[in-house]
Amino acid sequence: MGLTSLDLIFPKLVSIKGSSLFLGHSLVVYDLPNLEEIGLQKLQSIDNGNVKIANCPQLCYVNTVNWTALGVPVVHYNETATCNEENCPTECRGFCWNSYTCQKTSKTKCDSSCIGCTQDYSPNHCLECKYFNNSGTCLENCPENKIVDNYSGKCIEPQNCISKNGSWTTFRNMCVPESPKNADSRNSSKKICEGMKIVNHFELEQMVNCTHINGSLELSLVGSVSLSDLERTLGKIVSISKYLKITRSHKLTSLQFFDKLRTIKGDQLWSRYYSFYVTKNQNLQQLFGGKFKLNIKNGTVIFQDNPHLCPYYVDKFFDVTKIASKHKPFKFKNGHQAACITKDMTVSIESVNSTNITLSWKKEGNRTILGYTIYYTYTFGNVDFLKMKDEVGEVDGDSWLSVFVTNASVTLKNLYAFSNYTYYIKTHFLSSFENVQTPVYYFATPPGDPTEPRELEAEAKSDTMIELIWKIPNYINGELSYYKLAIYVQKDYAPMILQRNYCRHPFVETGCTCMKKDILQMFLHQNVCIGQDGDHYCNDKTVYTVDETPKSEPPKSFRIHKRSVTFNSTIKDGQEFILNATDNYTVTLPVYGLEHFTMYTFYVRACNSKVSENDTEHCGGPEMVSERTLKKNSADIVSSLSIQVNKSEANISWTQPEFANSVILAYNVEYSKNSDTVSVLTCITSKQFDNQGFLILKVSPGKE
Repeated sequence: MGLTSLDLIFPKLVSIKGSSLFLGHSLVVYDLPNLEEIGLQKLQSIDNGNVKIANCPQLCYVNTVNWTALGVPVVHYNETATCNEENCPTECRGFCWNSYTCQKTSKTKCDSSCIGCTQDYSPNHCLECKYFNNSGTCLENCPENKIVDNYSGKCIEPQNCISKNGSWTTFRNMCVPESPKNADSRNSSKKICEGMKIVNHFELEQMVNCTHINGSLELSLVGSVSLSDLERTLGKIVSISKYLKITRSHKLTSLQFFDKLRTIKGDQLWSRYYSFYVTKNQNLQQLFGGKFKLNIKNGTVIFQDNPHLCPYYVDKFFDVTKIASKHKPFKFKNGHQAACITKDMTVSIESVNSTNITLSWKKEGNRTILGYTIYYTYTFGNVDFLKMKDEVGEVDGDSWLSVFVTNASVTLKNLYAFSNYTYYIKTHFLSSFENVQTPVYYFATPPGDPTEPRELEAEAKSDTMIELIWKIPNYINGELSYYKLAIYVQKDYAPMILQRNYCRHPFVETGCTCMKKDILQMFLHQNVCIGQDGDHYCNDKTVYTVDETPKSEPPKSFRIHKRSVTFNSTIKDGQEFILNATDNYTVTLPVYGLEHFTMYTFYVRACNSKVSENDTEHCGGPEMVSERTLKKNSADIVSSLSIQVNKSEANISWTQPEFANSVILAYNVEYSKNSDTVSVLTCITSKQFDNQGFLILKVSPGKE
């Protein structure tokens, strides 16, 4: 009941296979009153099924997880009112498990057999195998001398399957339990199921392992269903005795999950004519795989009102099944909303900066063009077009943005700096049945300027040192390389300060202190920056760290250094220093060698690496903070005290402190007669002292 994060019990969970589902869900989080986060930091993939989260009143950071990247089609979750702030660290790009842990998804450099990896392009360094594990090497198929154990996802020796526990056997290069009771004794893989209409996940689960349908099979799926779900439940069907009807399954994009279907007998037909009926499937784009073999023994087929199913696939189906030689098939109004012709187009980049790009292309042919739709989306690298689509859903989903133009050029605005984009162009002709689409193209935006550092604070630690603390910019827009620190000395302006009589109106300590901003405690262990003693002078525009000699140029990559800045001469106003960046979230910088009780103003700017030698400097705006060093206790001590007595007056003078704590406002003078036990305390302003020194009137003659 006290569980606050699933990571506490599943700290190494990398993949959820979903080979068996609970009402269509592979991850169900239910009735955990103290759960605050999902927190599965190592999770890379959910291969099958949806996610259901309910009755967790304290749960936050659900919407900050990129469930699509994990492979989840649908997340059923009702957000609670307790999640007022769900802020990810800046470097997470909006996706995190909690306020301090980014969601790390598999990079494109991993081998195709891996789910996450520790070494690029190596099937031997996977965090988890996507397909099968062959003695530590991830493979898409097991070697010929081994068989598949689907329950463990491993390639094993045949003898290891037989000796497993006495109830397993080998069948078709797989290690499987002994045949179920309803399997045909002549064929251990055959399972006969009664026909039914499938609308939801629950009904779909009843088709698992079915190979022969005794009756008709109707699909009218409501909601999203993953392709892997359909393959697992319907992928073993070989024969249907009556008819197959697929209608109004709006999230269905392909029928490739029926790749083992060989026979539709047509013992009973739909509407007296049809043994295969495919109509009104809004997003159906493909039929069966390239090597399918289907024998339709009786009845005909119909494809109608499938707006994204190109006629090419329908005609190919007719050719393979040879249905036209038996019965007249029907096809009408298919592919009218799709670009069924893919044609390359020469696209030029007219101009590009960190947030905008202008593309242009040549108008081809003499046909009347209504316009062009440009679809584009942010991506981590080169991505295959089919993989950019949802497994079951429209191409023009939430991940794609689109712009319609009538001319052969477009300016895409408000892009992310230093990012890769995928795009394609669809041409709309006057005839709605002749839309043409390009292949997928790519472009990258150059780096821009980072935003200013955040939460810059200064705190005086001594009379010669001020400590600066700041956080990295909200938006880096490139590769953060170094910081520029400019320091200005703010000398106190004596003429204005001395207008006030500090003897009559002295400065009064109120005890009021300024409240410091909170510093994220979870990052403190990464940011222990210790200033070192010694002669470490930073010349103008130099890089300096306490464990390295000065650099002539800023570093080109992130490096962690404990560092400080120390001065052994007077700072020039506006003097600028370059400090190499680290990969820490918070930067701590002690500045040594300052003058005592002096006001300093610090300007900090973040700068990105250049992408080429001719590239301009990418530095963001400055963040400013001011702070005064502490006073020096020995700085205000006067010296060379002298007294001149003239009859009844005594004139006392002294040498003013050479390096006082800022402007001298007044002096407190305490004196008494040797015979008196009570002393007199008198205040004299610095102006009065400069004019006449300090006079004691009515001095008794002959007395000390």
